[in-house]
Amino acid sequence: MTARERSELQVLLRQRERVLKSAAKQRSADLLANFENHLGQVYAFDQDAIWKAAAVAVKAEIDRANAAIAARCAKLGIPTRFAPEVETYWRRRGENANRRAPRRAAQNGRDEDRRRSRRAIVEIGKVTSNRKSLSRRVA
Repeated sequence: MTARERSELQVLLRQRERVLKSAAKQRSADLLANFENHLGQVYAFDQDAIWKAAAVAVKAEIDRANAAIAARCAKLGIPTRFAPEVETYWRRRGENANRRAPRRAAQNGRDEDRRRSRRAIVEIGKVTSNRKSLSRRVA
């Protein structure tokens, strides 16, 4: 292998390394964007037919329970404004509403681990390519 060929090969290897590192950064950015999208998502009960049917069924049962509670309160002489009642609500964001910062920190940690792993793979590939190039020169 001539000196010029070695030089061209080294340039090619450096370019390949930059491309792989850039691809790893882009993949990390894509994963983080996908995570942020899920974290910020708000779900309405009526955006899905099954969710809507479940919410309607629960509402009917709660109304029935509250009617029974109101009847019992009337027998006990408890005024309507002081009577207990059962309530429910639709959590549009699940637990994400209160735990965004810890979840984001955990995701960033996982992304950093993946980034380091991909970078190590690129570095190993670079060393392997350089070793092969060197062994061809020696042979």
